This record gives sequence, structure tokens and C-alpha cells, in this order.
Amino acid sequence: MKLLFGLIIGFIGGVIVVLIFRSRARKMAERKLAPNQKQTEIFETHLQSIIEYMRTHLEIDNARVEAMLQVSPSTAERYLDTLERRGLLVQMGKTGQSVVYRNA
Repeated sequence: MKLLFGLIIGFIGGVIVVLIFRSRARKMAERKLAPNQKQTEIFETHLQSIIEYMRTHLEIDNARVEAMLQVSPSTAERYLDTLERRGLLVQMGKTGQSVVYRNA
């Protein structure tokens, strides 16, 4: 009888521990996936800066975006790719320094 009671208590305790860890893991995953509002605002502000630049210039390249916004090469590329996906810019050239973007 004591053995059965011990097994039942152990099982219930194990279930409680699993539920607690699962809940904590879910909360951590939600925090990682939730977009940071400030980062989103900065991203959109930078995109608007590129759009403004393109109103008075024929083309833009990765190096110009890096210098203008003080961002890394990969971030500059991400901005230009985003504007291309949104249909605002068209990529001219395939790879490297010959790539420039023009208004769509």
C-alpha cells in the first residue's frame, strides 16, 4: 500500500514538474518571437530614409546605405531586399559591388 501511494505521489509530482517546465519554455519562446516595437520602428524609419533618398537620386547601393544609416553590410542588404520585396526598388546586377537598386 505504501509503495502504491509513493508511486502515485511520484507520478503527480513528475507531472507538475513537466507542466512547470513546459510553461516556462513556452513563455521564453514567446519572448524570443515577439517583435521588439522599438526595433521595428527603427527598421521602418531607416526604410523611409532610403525611400526619401531615392526621390532625388537615380540609384543606391549597399555601401551608400551603410554610410547613410551607419549600419553593417548585412543590415544594409536586408533593408534593400525588403524594399525590393515590397516592390519599391529593382535590383540591377547579380552580385558584388556591381549591384545597385533603382526605383521600381
